[in-house]
Amino acid sequence: MCRQSDKTAFIFPASGHLSPGICMDYYGKYPKVREFFDIASEIHKLDFKKYFCDDTSDFKRPVDAELATMLVSISKYVAWMDEVDIKPTLFSGLSLGLYTSLIASGSVSMADAFWLLKRTMEVGTNVPGKMGLIVGLPYEEVEKLCRNESFQGHVCIANYNMREQVAITGEDHSVETVLKLALKANAMKCKIIYDGQFHSPALSQWADEMMRMMDRMDVKKPNIPILFLYNLKEAGTPEEIKEYICKQIAAPVRWYEALQLMTHQGIENFVEFGPGALLSKMLRLDLDEVNSYTVSDPEEIWKIAEALPVM
Repeated sequence: MCRQSDKTAFIFPASGHLSPGICMDYYGKYPKVREFFDIASEIHKLDFKKYFCDDTSDFKRPVDAELATMLVSISKYVAWMDEVDIKPTLFSGLSLGLYTSLIASGSVSMADAFWLLKRTMEVGTNVPGKMGLIVGLPYEEVEKLCRNESFQGHVCIANYNMREQVAITGEDHSVETVLKLALKANAMKCKIIYDGQFHSPALSQWADEMMRMMDRMDVKKPNIPILFLYNLKEAGTPEEIKEYICKQIAAPVRWYEALQLMTHQGIENFVEFGPGALLSKMLRLDLDEVNSYTVSDPEEIWKIAEALPVM
């Protein structure tokens, strides 16, 4: 019988530390993980088991890296459910981590979610432009730089990750110029992270196409609510799921605000499923008096489960 952990959110990253051999302990132990590897490999036409085990894999191609991140994240989640069968109060995910939330909540099948993410990555990376990361400058200051009349309509904030960490997106020259201005304004680090554009108005047309795709899918009511980041609302119906995930394509990811909201609503425990501890590190920097856990090796699952309050 499935149990629920009170005041607990399960969260999924959009990226992480991918390295050869990752997730193979899960692959060897859990049949459902092997099933998901087969599904992912068939859809993406890439042998993910070989990809993860090959020392020559560099994980730098964005579409491969993001799909690999989803595969690692959902593999750890299904292993968790196989071992302890404990569900959270709420699901959420940073940016593309929301697609993993769709699978975990039972709203969308692994195959459909993987296909949606694959198409989103392909479309986003083919839109001319770049994404850049700015660390160490309050997001209000970055907003001012993006609103400069010289860049209006050409660059915007795509991800509000932390109080002083944001991703921007837009046309090549405008993104590069804003990064230079941010450094002059005493930002700690600025760099290009992707070619293409994500979470910007440039993807509005793809959002419409994605809605048509989802209308043909079997989208179910989630067994646990999902907090979406474009409007900071919980989606509890198939119609809301489709609307919110599609609108997020062309809207900024408000992760920092989402964390504040979750803690305000009483969430005290965050469990991250993914390759590494990216979200957990953000939590420790931005939030006080919350517990963050990272599912790493399968042996860690019971240790984390024992630390959570279970209803």
